[in-house]
Amino acid sequence: MRSESEQTLSVSLITPTYNENENIGLLADEIFQVLDGIDDIDLELIVVDDNSPDGTGEAAEKLKERYPVQVVHRAGKLGLGSAVMEGFALSERPYLGVMDADLSHDPIVLPQLIHALRDYDLTIGSRFGETSLVEEWAWHLSWCRWSEWPWRECSPEPRIHLLVFSSCASDRWRGCP
Repeated sequence: MRSESEQTLSVSLITPTYNENENIGLLADEIFQVLDGIDDIDLELIVVDDNSPDGTGEAAEKLKERYPVQVVHRAGKLGLGSAVMEGFALSERPYLGVMDADLSHDPIVLPQLIHALRDYDLTIGSRFGETSLVEEWAWHLSWCRWSEWPWRECSPEPRIHLLVFSSCASDRWRGCP
C-alpha cells in the first residue's frame, strides 16, 4: 500500500484552443509520452475549443481514441479566461492545471510541477524564465519579451503560462466554500 505521499495525483489539464488544429495532436502526444511510465500521475486532458474554423475541435475528438481526453465545443470565440473556467467546472479531479495549446510550453516539466503539489498548494512554470526557450516565437511577442520598453507588460500573452493548482485551489475555482 502506498503512503499518503506516494498516492496517485489525479490531474485535469485544461487546454483552451482556437485554431490549434496543427498543434493539438502534437501537444497531446508530447504530454502523454512524458507521463508514460509515471504511475503516480493520472492525467486527463480537457480541450475547450472556441469553435475553431480550422477543425481543432474535430482533431481533439480524435485524440479520445488514444488518450484520456474530454472535449468541450463552444459556440463561438468566447475567450481564454472563460474557457479555463469551463474546463475547471467540467473536471472531477482534485488537481487542476492549464497549458496553452500552441506548443510554447515544454510538457517535460509536467511531472516536476505535478509532483511538487505534494508539498505546495500551487506550482507555476513560466516560459519567461532565464532558461526558457520558445522556438519560432511570433516577432512581436519575442520583441516584447526582450524589450525593456514599458509596454512589455502590455503583451497580449499573460505573464504566467503554466499553472497547476492543488485541491484546495481547485475547490475554490469550482465555487466550493
